[in-house]
Amino acid sequence: MVPSSPWSVRPAAAFVPSPAQPSALEAVCFERHPDAQLVVSADGDIVATNRAARALVESERGPRALAEGLLAAGGDSLRELREQIAASIRTQCVGPELVIALRAEFTCSVDVIPLGAETAHALLIVRRRESRAARCARERFGFTRAEQQVADRLASGLTVPLIARQLEISIETVRCHLKQAFVKAGVHRQAELVAALLNG
Repeated sequence: MVPSSPWSVRPAAAFVPSPAQPSALEAVCFERHPDAQLVVSADGDIVATNRAARALVESERGPRALAEGLLAAGGDSLRELREQIAASIRTQCVGPELVIALRAEFTCSVDVIPLGAETAHALLIVRRRESRAARCARERFGFTRAEQQVADRLASGLTVPLIARQLEISIETVRCHLKQAFVKAGVHRQAELVAALLNG
């Protein structure tokens, strides 16, 4: 049986980050930030997400994968994350970065930032960390950063349309990066590129 998400998700409209409404600029900056950002309450409920976080939730690496990875780690990662959220809200101090390895090819770092004592909420910033295999592949094949981002997501099992959505680029741009990666890796198909990356 697949575990459910360790968090429940409520509509973003339910969250008011401070007694005053955020400015239009603050709202746009939050929404368009390239890192996945989630506003969570002290009890762990997600009350707001940005576009990158919603793309993560909709992907195969969303809350279910996070729950599976945390549970596979013996629950220590989940407990540590919940404790850090509570401590950050209580002390109003930023805690140390947490690194969570969901699978060998998908590791993320999580920063917990308190949003003020009056809100009792914290901001989680989730960043995908480059795996050792991805770093080796980039060095071996000479991929550009964009080519590596596309190839790494393909190797993680994402589809071309989902890669385009996560990176906020067109499907044609994703295909262009893949073609360049094919040439540099000396392959002709997506499956061959994935095999070359994973066999690094």
